[in-house]
Amino acid sequence: MIPPRAAPDSSRGLRHWIRTELLSSPMNVGVTLLMTALLVWQLPGWVSWSMLHAVVQPDADACQTARGLGACWGVVSEKYRVILFGRYPFAEQWRPLVATLGLLVLLVASCMRQCWHRGLVVAWILGLCGFFGLMGGRLLGFSV
Repeated sequence: MIPPRAAPDSSRGLRHWIRTELLSSPMNVGVTLLMTALLVWQLPGWVSWSMLHAVVQPDADACQTARGLGACWGVVSEKYRVILFGRYPFAEQWRPLVATLGLLVLLVASCMRQCWHRGLVVAWILGLCGFFGLMGGRLLGFSV
């Protein structure tokens, strides 16, 4: 026979979080209701525009047909280099890529408590200097 156990702790879980974070005061209830209403009002239109009536293939005629009804995601696949790297020449696109990846590494390290020490401050200073050096280029002798 299985011995009886105590009821689960009610101070954990989704229900407790909703009660303590979203519904803990009249102000929180009002903001929660307002944001829920905004989400319910906007979400169907966003889903329709971004997914249901969207054009995925990079076809200018199809995008013109869907103009005002849906997104033209083909532009993203066609122009991703311009979106990511701007007007950097193809041979120099490694610079913004390395600079951005360096900042992302620093951001992830900053989110981990075990990395919180003086070395992280030094890493941020060096990382920002490296970022601006790579992106500006003139100090390091790059052409762009």
